[in-house]
Amino acid sequence: ARPVATERSIFSDADLEVDDGVLQLDWTPHAEHYIVSGLQYTEERVNQERHVDTVTNGIPGRPENIHDEAAIETLALFVQDEWQLGERTTFTLGARQYRVEGRLEDTTRAGLVPQTQTDAQAIASLGLSHELGDNVVLRANVAQGYVYPSLLQFATGAYAASRFVNPNPDLEPETALSWEGGLRLRAAGWVFDTGVFRTASEDYIDHVFCAPIDGCLSARDKVYVNIGESTAQGLEPLLSVTRAWRL
Repeated sequence: ARPVATERSIFSDADLEVDDGVLQLDWTPHAEHYIVSGLQYTEERVNQERHVDTVTNGIPGRPENIHDEAAIETLALFVQDEWQLGERTTFTLGARQYRVEGRLEDTTRAGLVPQTQTDAQAIASLGLSHELGDNVVLRANVAQGYVYPSLLQFATGAYAASRFVNPNPDLEPETALSWEGGLRLRAAGWVFDTGVFRTASEDYIDHVFCAPIDGCLSARDKVYVNIGESTAQGLEPLLSVTRAWRL
Protein backbone atom coordinates (compact mmCIF):
# COMPACT_ATOMS: atom_id res chain seq x y z
CA ALA A 1 0.00 0.00 0.00
CA ARG A 2 1.27 3.42 -0.87
CA PRO A 3 1.79 5.63 2.18
CA VAL A 4 -0.38 8.74 2.38
CA ALA A 5 1.56 11.99 2.70
CA THR A 6 -0.48 15.06 3.49
CA GLU A 7 0.77 18.62 3.67
CA ARG A 8 -1.44 21.41 4.98
CA SER A 9 -0.73 25.14 4.67
CA ILE A 10 -2.78 27.39 6.97
CA PHE A 11 -3.15 31.16 6.99
CA SER A 12 -5.28 32.82 9.67
CA ASP A 13 -6.07 36.44 10.40
CA ALA A 14 -8.30 37.28 13.37
CA ASP A 15 -9.36 40.53 15.02
CA LEU A 16 -10.58 40.38 18.61
CA GLU A 17 -12.32 43.36 20.22
CA VAL A 18 -13.28 43.51 23.90
CA ASP A 19 -15.46 46.21 25.45
CA ASP A 20 -15.85 46.15 29.21
CA GLY A 21 -17.42 48.46 31.76
CA VAL A 22 -18.17 48.28 35.49
CA LEU A 23 -20.45 50.46 37.60
CA GLN A 24 -19.78 49.81 41.29
CA LEU A 25 -21.24 51.19 44.51
CA ASP A 26 -19.63 50.56 47.91
CA TRP A 27 -21.76 51.43 50.91
CA THR A 28 -22.09 50.83 54.64
CA PRO A 29 -25.76 50.63 55.70
CA HIS A 30 -24.72 49.53 59.19
CA ALA A 31 -21.51 49.63 61.21
CA GLU A 32 -21.21 45.85 60.90
CA HIS A 33 -22.00 45.63 57.16
CA TYR A 34 -19.80 46.62 54.23
CA ILE A 35 -21.59 46.05 50.91
CA VAL A 36 -20.15 46.09 47.39
CA SER A 37 -22.71 46.08 44.56
CA GLY A 38 -22.69 46.85 40.91
CA LEU A 39 -23.22 46.06 37.26
CA GLN A 40 -20.69 44.71 34.75
CA TYR A 41 -21.02 44.60 30.96
CA THR A 42 -18.62 42.81 28.60
CA GLU A 43 -18.71 42.20 24.86
CA GLU A 44 -16.12 40.09 23.04
CA ARG A 45 -16.22 40.14 19.25
CA VAL A 46 -14.07 38.21 16.76
CA ASN A 47 -13.76 38.57 12.98
CA GLN A 48 -11.67 35.77 11.47
CA GLU A 49 -10.42 34.76 8.03
CA ARG A 50 -8.76 31.39 7.43
CA HIS A 51 -7.33 29.89 4.23
CA VAL A 52 -6.17 26.26 4.11
CA ASP A 53 -4.38 24.51 1.23
CA THR A 54 -4.04 20.71 1.42
CA VAL A 55 -1.80 18.52 -0.76
CA THR A 56 -2.13 14.72 -0.58
CA ASN A 57 0.55 12.64 -2.30
CA GLY A 58 1.41 15.65 -4.44
CA ILE A 59 -2.18 16.24 -5.55
CA PRO A 60 -3.68 19.60 -4.48
CA GLY A 61 -7.06 19.41 -2.79
CA ARG A 62 -9.84 21.93 -2.79
CA PRO A 63 -8.77 25.11 -0.95
CA GLU A 64 -10.71 25.83 2.21
CA ASN A 65 -11.74 29.45 2.78
CA ILE A 66 -13.50 30.25 6.03
CA HIS A 67 -14.93 33.49 7.32
CA ASP A 68 -16.37 33.73 10.86
CA GLU A 69 -17.96 36.57 12.78
CA ALA A 70 -19.05 35.89 16.36
CA ALA A 71 -19.63 37.68 19.65
CA ILE A 72 -20.36 37.05 23.33
CA GLU A 73 -22.31 39.67 25.29
CA THR A 74 -22.37 39.34 29.10
CA LEU A 75 -24.36 41.37 31.62
CA ALA A 76 -23.83 40.64 35.32
CA LEU A 77 -25.35 42.10 38.48
CA PHE A 78 -23.31 41.49 41.63
CA VAL A 79 -23.47 42.13 45.36
CA GLN A 80 -21.24 41.18 48.28
CA ASP A 81 -22.02 41.77 51.94
CA GLU A 82 -19.13 41.59 54.41
CA TRP A 83 -20.66 41.15 57.85
CA GLN A 84 -18.57 41.63 60.98
CA LEU A 85 -19.59 39.19 63.75
CA GLY A 86 -17.80 40.43 66.81
CA GLU A 87 -14.21 41.59 66.77
CA ARG A 88 -12.58 38.48 65.23
CA THR A 89 -15.15 36.85 62.94
CA THR A 90 -16.16 37.94 59.45
CA PHE A 91 -18.98 36.43 57.41
CA THR A 92 -19.15 37.17 53.67
CA LEU A 93 -22.14 36.54 51.42
CA GLY A 94 -21.97 37.15 47.67
CA ALA A 95 -24.24 36.68 44.66
CA ARG A 96 -24.00 37.30 40.92
CA GLN A 97 -26.68 37.11 38.23
CA TYR A 98 -25.48 36.47 34.67
CA ARG A 99 -27.24 36.98 31.37
CA VAL A 100 -25.15 35.85 28.41
CA GLU A 101 -25.82 35.96 24.68
CA GLY A 102 -23.54 34.09 22.29
CA ARG A 103 -23.91 34.84 18.59
CA LEU A 104 -22.45 33.17 15.53
CA GLU A 105 -23.30 36.06 13.26
CA ASP A 106 -21.77 34.91 9.98
CA THR A 107 -19.86 31.82 8.82
CA THR A 108 -18.87 30.05 5.62
CA ARG A 109 -17.92 26.88 7.47
CA ALA A 110 -19.67 23.72 6.24
CA GLY A 111 -22.23 22.39 8.70
CA LEU A 112 -22.65 25.63 10.65
CA VAL A 113 -25.27 28.34 10.28
CA PRO A 114 -25.59 31.73 12.03
CA GLN A 115 -27.53 31.45 15.27
CA THR A 116 -27.98 33.03 18.70
CA GLN A 117 -27.89 31.29 22.08
CA THR A 118 -28.89 32.94 25.37
CA ASP A 119 -28.40 31.78 28.93
CA ALA A 120 -29.08 33.11 32.43
CA GLN A 121 -27.52 31.87 35.65
CA ALA A 122 -27.40 32.99 39.30
CA ILE A 123 -24.49 31.93 41.49
CA ALA A 124 -23.66 32.54 45.16
CA SER A 125 -20.79 32.24 47.62
CA LEU A 126 -20.40 32.02 51.39
CA GLY A 127 -17.25 32.69 53.37
CA LEU A 128 -16.27 32.68 57.04
CA SER A 129 -12.99 33.74 58.63
CA HIS A 130 -12.05 33.74 62.29
CA GLU A 131 -8.95 35.07 64.06
CA LEU A 132 -7.80 32.72 66.80
CA GLY A 133 -5.20 35.31 67.68
CA ASP A 134 -3.38 38.26 66.19
CA ASN A 135 -1.34 35.95 63.94
CA VAL A 136 -3.62 32.95 63.40
CA VAL A 137 -6.60 33.01 60.99
CA LEU A 138 -8.96 30.19 60.06
CA ARG A 139 -11.12 30.39 56.93
CA ALA A 140 -13.78 28.38 55.13
CA ASN A 141 -15.82 29.13 52.03
CA VAL A 142 -18.09 27.55 49.47
CA ALA A 143 -18.79 29.04 46.04
CA GLN A 144 -20.62 28.25 42.83
CA GLY A 145 -18.93 28.77 39.46
CA TYR A 146 -20.21 29.51 35.96
CA VAL A 147 -18.26 29.61 32.69
CA TYR A 148 -19.91 30.26 29.33
CA PRO A 149 -18.24 28.61 26.29
CA SER A 150 -15.54 30.77 24.72
CA LEU A 151 -15.55 32.17 21.20
CA LEU A 152 -12.98 29.50 20.34
CA GLN A 153 -15.23 26.71 21.62
CA PHE A 154 -18.61 27.68 20.20
CA ALA A 155 -17.75 29.78 17.13
CA THR A 156 -14.28 29.71 15.55
CA GLY A 157 -12.48 26.51 16.55
CA ALA A 158 -8.68 26.22 16.48
CA TYR A 159 -5.85 24.29 14.91
CA ALA A 160 -3.78 21.96 17.13
CA ALA A 161 -0.76 20.86 15.07
CA SER A 162 -2.22 19.27 11.91
CA ARG A 163 -5.65 18.69 13.50
CA PHE A 164 -8.52 21.15 13.56
CA VAL A 165 -10.69 21.35 16.67
CA ASN A 166 -14.18 22.21 15.42
CA PRO A 167 -16.45 24.64 17.27
CA ASN A 168 -19.81 23.56 18.65
CA PRO A 169 -22.55 26.21 18.89
CA ASP A 170 -24.73 23.86 21.00
CA LEU A 171 -22.36 23.70 23.99
CA GLU A 172 -23.79 24.13 27.49
CA PRO A 173 -22.04 26.42 30.01
CA GLU A 174 -19.83 24.78 32.65
CA THR A 175 -21.03 25.01 36.26
CA ALA A 176 -19.10 24.16 39.40
CA LEU A 177 -19.31 23.96 43.17
CA SER A 178 -16.13 24.54 45.21
CA TRP A 179 -15.30 24.09 48.89
CA GLU A 180 -12.17 25.38 50.63
CA GLY A 181 -10.79 25.46 54.15
CA GLY A 182 -7.52 26.98 55.26
CA LEU A 183 -5.19 28.25 57.97
CA ARG A 184 -2.79 31.22 57.94
CA LEU A 185 0.03 31.76 60.46
CA ARG A 186 2.19 34.90 60.74
CA ALA A 187 5.37 35.22 62.82
CA ALA A 188 8.53 37.35 62.59
CA GLY A 189 7.93 38.29 58.96
CA TRP A 190 7.09 34.73 57.94
CA VAL A 191 3.70 33.73 56.56
CA PHE A 192 2.55 30.13 56.32
CA ASP A 193 -0.74 29.48 54.54
CA THR A 194 -2.30 26.13 53.72
CA GLY A 195 -5.65 25.27 52.18
CA VAL A 196 -7.57 22.18 51.16
CA PHE A 197 -10.08 22.36 48.32
CA ARG A 198 -12.51 20.30 46.29
CA THR A 199 -14.23 21.37 43.06
CA ALA A 200 -16.99 19.46 41.28
CA SER A 201 -17.85 20.60 37.74
CA GLU A 202 -20.74 19.70 35.44
CA ASP A 203 -21.00 20.02 31.64
CA TYR A 204 -17.19 20.15 31.51
CA ILE A 205 -16.00 21.19 28.02
CA ASP A 206 -13.21 19.34 26.23
CA HIS A 207 -12.41 18.19 22.68
CA VAL A 208 -12.78 14.64 21.35
CA PHE A 209 -12.23 12.99 17.98
CA CYS A 210 -15.04 13.63 15.51
CA ALA A 211 -17.74 11.05 14.87
CA PRO A 212 -19.34 10.71 11.40
CA ILE A 213 -22.43 12.56 12.65
CA ASP A 214 -20.31 15.64 13.46
CA GLY A 215 -19.66 16.36 9.77
CA CYS A 216 -15.97 17.19 10.25
CA LEU A 217 -13.77 17.58 7.16
CA SER A 218 -11.29 14.95 8.38
CA ALA A 219 -11.53 11.92 10.67
CA ARG A 220 -8.33 13.16 12.32
CA ASP A 221 -10.04 16.36 13.45
CA LYS A 222 -11.69 16.98 16.81
CA VAL A 223 -14.74 18.84 18.11
CA TYR A 224 -15.59 20.60 21.38
CA VAL A 225 -18.26 18.81 23.44
CA ASN A 226 -19.68 18.73 26.97
CA ILE A 227 -18.04 15.51 28.12
CA GLY A 228 -19.75 15.28 31.53
CA GLU A 229 -18.45 15.83 35.04
CA SER A 230 -15.04 16.45 36.57
CA THR A 231 -13.76 16.54 40.15
CA ALA A 232 -10.58 18.09 41.50
CA GLN A 233 -9.24 18.13 45.05
CA GLY A 234 -5.94 19.04 46.58
CA LEU A 235 -3.77 20.78 49.14
CA GLU A 236 -2.10 24.17 48.56
CA PRO A 237 0.72 25.20 50.94
CA LEU A 238 2.44 28.59 50.81
CA LEU A 239 5.47 29.85 52.72
CA SER A 240 6.79 33.40 52.33
CA VAL A 241 9.00 35.83 54.20
CA THR A 242 9.36 39.60 54.14
CA ARG A 243 12.68 41.24 55.02
CA ALA A 244 13.69 44.90 55.08
CA TRP A 245 17.23 45.61 53.91
CA ARG A 246 19.05 48.83 54.77
CA LEU A 247 21.77 50.08 52.45
